[in-house]
Amino acid sequence: MTTKPRNMLRTLIACATLGAATSAFAAPSFTIDLNAIGVAAPLLVGDKFQGSSTEMLTSDLINKTHSGDGWLQINSLTLANLGVASFGTSGFPAPPADLYVTFHLEDKLASGTFNTAGSTYTLTKLDFVLWADPNKNATFTSAKVTAGVASAATVTNNADDIILGFGSLITGTASLNNLGGAALNSVNLFALCSGAGQALIGSTAIVAPQCANDTGKKFFVAPDPFFELAFTEFNNTSQGFEVANDGTLVITQASGGVDFNRVPEPATLALAGLGLLGIGASRRRKA
Repeated sequence: MTTKPRNMLRTLIACATLGAATSAFAAPSFTIDLNAIGVAAPLLVGDKFQGSSTEMLTSDLINKTHSGDGWLQINSLTLANLGVASFGTSGFPAPPADLYVTFHLEDKLASGTFNTAGSTYTLTKLDFVLWADPNKNATFTSAKVTAGVASAATVTNNADDIILGFGSLITGTASLNNLGGAALNSVNLFALCSGAGQALIGSTAIVAPQCANDTGKKFFVAPDPFFELAFTEFNNTSQGFEVANDGTLVITQASGGVDFNRVPEPATLALAGLGLLGIGASRRRKA
């Protein structure tokens, strides 16, 4: 019997959510080769990228939704929550960052009062791109609110940067806590650039116009094929969000991280339905 696309998608979401719970205890390790982006260094093994994040979200006060963009600067690779490679130390890339993530996020109110501490949100979109900055010349500007007016989180001077991979949302939640902080957790499909106009989700090839080369596959050397899922999280404890006069939500000083895992069987079969998620629809955007 042929599985309907909707059922395939439900299976993938259910298995990915189970994978998220497993990842919270023990994310599997992966190996990266910094030589792929022009940095002479030994192979590094870790289980999570960590860094700092910021975003500006336009608020629809009628429909109680957010939409906006942000970035995550990656500054370390960890293994079992222990720092094993801090980018900027001897032999590794120099600050501000050689690796970073740009993302577009959309959500809708799930509970509580919109844009107020104690509210929770369901993510409806999270498209992200993982970049390498070989020349270490990208410029990062945090989102902020000045005199009641919000300004965006931007990445500039990045025309020469390389897309290593990209992803799109399977499921996720966000919240504004009672201490004035913000949090986000999501499960995402992850595609690794494997050539000009090509990418791989695990061993499944897809069309990817945003990929210019195979640097992504050369950078993530193990496992091979690489993981199909990326888990993202951003958290801060207090003074982490501010609402502008027009309702725009700005989140700053968030600690963020990305780790990976495999799609559990039999959900791998559902990869044929990835068109439903629009993972190949992302486009390289210059901030």
